[in-house]
Amino acid sequence: MTAIQQATITEFGGDSPKRMPLNGIVRSERIGKGDRGEASCEFETKTLRYYNLLDPRGYWLYHDHGDLGLWGGVIQQVRHDLSTGTTEVAAQTFESLLDAKRTAKTYEVADGDAGGIAQKVIADSAKDGSAFIVGFRVAPTGLVDINLRSEQVVDAINQLSTLADADWRVTPQRYFEFAPRIGTNRSTVVLQSGANIGAGSEIILDLSPIVNDLAAMTAVSEYTRRTAVVVKDDPSIEQIGQRQGSIVYPYLVKESALRPAAKKELQRLGRLGRAATIEVLNVNHIWSSFSVGDTVRLLIPSCNVDAYFRPTVRTWSSDDDKVFVTGEFSTVLT
Repeated sequence: MTAIQQATITEFGGDSPKRMPLNGIVRSERIGKGDRGEASCEFETKTLRYYNLLDPRGYWLYHDHGDLGLWGGVIQQVRHDLSTGTTEVAAQTFESLLDAKRTAKTYEVADGDAGGIAQKVIADSAKDGSAFIVGFRVAPTGLVDINLRSEQVVDAINQLSTLADADWRVTPQRYFEFAPRIGTNRSTVVLQSGANIGAGSEIILDLSPIVNDLAAMTAVSEYTRRTAVVVKDDPSIEQIGQRQGSIVYPYLVKESALRPAAKKELQRLGRLGRAATIEVLNVNHIWSSFSVGDTVRLLIPSCNVDAYFRPTVRTWSSDDDKVFVTGEFSTVLT
């Protein structure tokens, strides 16, 4: 039996690992502001009964593909199918370790590093029960003003990542990562039509998500009557016309904080509208050469696409042994 036809289930905390055969698995990874990957495995019910795992909710699931690396997460749901004698086990990646945990303190921070605050929130919350985060990989991000009290830890981290326009995740090895952009420049890796791109791929060009004239304002009630900060992308306006939008920041008050946050959001909105879903053929084991968050080169001459491509979602199914990656592409390395 090959490794990809097996999965490991451990008790919460990683104790008593049980490696067992599975009938099939679909697994996905996502990168972004705490976006979660998912896995759905089918086991023979008698196998789970043998290992006394008929109710493994909260236990940890691991699957190692090899070229795609290790997937790890927390089991959320179990479905026993009495007609087939099989059981579906559904799990989410380890960001879910931070679910159902409250912030331990009140945090009133002016001009604090978002990643550092997120690390402290997690470390403080662990005093009431470990989240089993084994370490932190936090890169410098934007300074933020924030006031947190008795909130869910996940909500607090999401707010911090939004304010700093940063990515965060928990790896299969249970490291917490927080950075302006998680991933590596691997633009020497080329996804090319006629070589390693399959027929199930598509390129999507869409005008609707693009904003080039953005008004930013605070949600703090005593300041809501103040004039909004407006930022514009003049070259884009000249090219496609004025496309206006607005954003409300729940914790930012000062114009000195609103303006750079709005500029970051405008840059993000300006990059939208160029997306791709690519079926990646595992030619020369290319699956192992990049992961979600990395930047590769996308070359599809028939669509006039020669661009940088950052996959933010990757999905693999054991049934057809296919990998699909989805993300945005740009002529500018981001």
